[in-house]
Amino acid sequence: FYADPFVFSHGDTTALLVEDYPHATGKAVISVATLNGRSFNTPRPVLEEPFHLSYPQVFARDGEIWMIPESVGARSVLLYRAQRFPDRWVREAPLIPDRELSDATLLDHGGRLWLFATDRDGEGSTSDTLVVYWAERLTGPWTPHRQNPIRIDRRSARPGGGFVRAGEGLVLPVQDGTLGYGGG
Repeated sequence: FYADPFVFSHGDTTALLVEDYPHATGKAVISVATLNGRSFNTPRPVLEEPFHLSYPQVFARDGEIWMIPESVGARSVLLYRAQRFPDRWVREAPLIPDRELSDATLLDHGGRLWLFATDRDGEGSTSDTLVVYWAERLTGPWTPHRQNPIRIDRRSARPGGGFVRAGEGLVLPVQDGTLGYGGG
């Protein structure tokens, strides 16, 4: 199945990056489908690691195209750079090592970079504890917010997509985990 779609346009290419989960392997890769006329072609794998990848947030910054996919199996939030967009990615740096953070979502706001993600606290849920980190530069160092966790609520803690600007405000789509993972 496909999940966690992120659309990004660069030059003449509009790409849909997704979690691509073949049940036979038991772990997902990041795949891309490009817009061809009025529809997207069939997704094809563009990033595979020995661990599960999902939630491929892609963005431009400092003249480069970047992706922060969920990489909980690596116990790190990892940053990838497009060597050739949209189909060649190289691992650039670990942003937050030694943490099981899910669905890390980047926000550039107020002169700082912010990463919102859910944190698995021991054997707890991956959907109920929202934490925030901040940095001056994309490659860090990333500092935990002093009020972490900033939300504990399985109905509204786990990010569900990139931030959306609404007038002068910001909206973070979230997942509702009350019916289980992917429940709403």
